[in-house]
Amino acid sequence: MTPVSFGGQAPGATFSDTVPRILRAALGLPVKPVSGYKGTTEVRVAIESGELDGNCLSWESGKATGAKAMEAGDIIPLLQVVPKPIREIPQVPLAINYARTDDARQLIELDVHQPPVFARPFMLPPGTPKERVQMLRKAFEATMKDKEFLADTEKARMTTAPVASGELEKVVQGIFDLDPAMVDKLKEILLK
Repeated sequence: MTPVSFGGQAPGATFSDTVPRILRAALGLPVKPVSGYKGTTEVRVAIESGELDGNCLSWESGKATGAKAMEAGDIIPLLQVVPKPIREIPQVPLAINYARTDDARQLIELDVHQPPVFARPFMLPPGTPKERVQMLRKAFEATMKDKEFLADTEKARMTTAPVASGELEKVVQGIFDLDPAMVDKLKEILLK
């Protein structure tokens, strides 16, 4: 079977680089990551010219940049790489459901599901007074529920998926607690 070429920037650099590599290792998908593109615009142009077969990007990015192409049937979502189905595309299968081993599931959870949890964290320096941390957390949570803010994100075709600080701390701690053999396996998969 001829591998399907997916465009990216550099091994291990971005979602579009890491996910195809993880899915190839975890699920045996016949994908060929092709690195060297400056960004998603170059990848999209390469797809349109037939140089590449596809791309792996977030649903939000796909909607924002490819809505018309999806409506026309020129772009077809093949696989969801999220832990729970996206409500707009419930018919598209979840990658994790194809994992046949615990090792495959762990690879997908570690390098596909977890990175978005801490992709854009808001952080404070060590020693920040606890009262200030709590105040800022409450303000952030209130903003994520603010009707005007949510209307603006919808208008921009964006979604919000805030992650509670406790969940973020749990994911980060899990990374620090990884078995060294899994760390080595991830390095081998992501950097080749």
